[in-house]
Amino acid sequence: MAISTTTADTLPGIQTSSTTTAVAPNPENLNVHSGSFSLFGPLSIHYTLDLQTLSFSASLVAFGVQVAEGDLSVLHPTLALSGNYHIAKWDLNLALDESNKKLDLSGDACLDAVGCKTFDITLLKW
Repeated sequence: MAISTTTADTLPGIQTSSTTTAVAPNPENLNVHSGSFSLFGPLSIHYTLDLQTLSFSASLVAFGVQVAEGDLSVLHPTLALSGNYHIAKWDLNLALDESNKKLDLSGDACLDAVGCKTFDITLLKW
């Protein structure tokens, strides 16, 4: 798994108009974890993971605005996030792997005049 960077537009079909942070879990419920991952420039994923129910809520934030959201669970282990906002566009997939206790991210994110990044990584393991 890797992240690759290119100046080529890997999402030509979508038009446009790196730090990880985590929030300390509530001490009353150590099964719930929240945080965010900076993906590329102004794009980040904010999440809440509930280990008791093995559910994952995710939102994609672009330029400080929540532009997409969804939930993953054992019954619905994948989530596709595709779209654009301002000079950013993305086609990302999240996959919850219960047996290997991990959350994977794959897909592309692009910023006009900057380029694109392709993701095939594990975001979380527990």
